[in-house]
Amino acid sequence: MKLENSIIRLELLTEDDREFYNSIYTDDSLTRYISKPLSISSSNKSFEVVIKKMSGIKSRLMIYKISSIVDNCNIGIIGLKWNCQHPDDAEIGIIILKQFQRKGLSHSSKTLLMQQAFNNLNTRKIIARCHKDNIPANKANQKLGFKRVSEKMNSQIDSIQVTWEISQKDFRIMTHET
Repeated sequence: MKLENSIIRLELLTEDDREFYNSIYTDDSLTRYISKPLSISSSNKSFEVVIKKMSGIKSRLMIYKISSIVDNCNIGIIGLKWNCQHPDDAEIGIIILKQFQRKGLSHSSKTLLMQQAFNNLNTRKIIARCHKDNIPANKANQKLGFKRVSEKMNSQIDSIQVTWEISQKDFRIMTHET
């Protein structure tokens, strides 16, 4: 499945994206607010798990490669993971390469994927989690219409994590959809 607008394209990860996936998840400057960087071996295992989970009939995971249409290159990864206890709720996450950060591409990518989730995938609420000190990500969530709902300790990164939520109704109000 491919989603796109005038500046970015989202394509589901395939086996061909292993090297790009590894380049992101082994880079400590990109993962510092999420978790410790993975070794190549761990990243390869993680990639195989992701591809396997996405191939299931009732997959609760969709991970996309983000490409810049203007620059004709890969710029990041974005994904949705649905909650097993609340199957209409999904969590969104994104990592953008350093040289493409703070250019509105994360906002554009999240908006595109959230439109897909709310309009075509029966999602009623989307959750985003950010490191408290990741000010650009927290501001981006606020700009997208997410509401800050909690803060709690994340032992993986030994820091406070902020949880944000947005409902389908609030997203439609923010994007002027009816």
